[in-house]
Amino acid sequence: PDPKQELLFFLGGGLRKVDGRARVTLLVPSASHPNSIAVLPGGKQVALLVPAANGKSEVSLASLGAKNLSLAQVTQEGAEGVLASSDPKALYFIRDSVAWHCDLNGTHARPLGSIPMGAIRIGTLPPLKGVCP
Repeated sequence: PDPKQELLFFLGGGLRKVDGRARVTLLVPSASHPNSIAVLPGGKQVALLVPAANGKSEVSLASLGAKNLSLAQVTQEGAEGVLASSDPKALYFIRDSVAWHCDLNGTHARPLGSIPMGAIRIGTLPPLKGVCP
């Protein structure tokens, strides 16, 4: 929030803060995935993957700068990544290899045109001469 007094970073298991005295504080535990944290426009909120009770990771929104860090869950049913949007009231997340766009409170979620691999029907072909199986 204030680059002259503290630094936020993500490393192995969560979002941490380093202050001017080199004290490291874990703010929010998070999954260690690529694209598992996104600083939203304005720098006062961070979207990140947080482990859920069902074993999947969910996108949660952390509001920074307050004395008490607030954390609000945005997605349900699992997420694999989170990305910032140029819209300060929205974000992108990845679930089942499909990119989604939603409002910061999780409403109006919509896929962005990808087809998940589970929706592709795979069958067997008859043997073809001269082609490796």
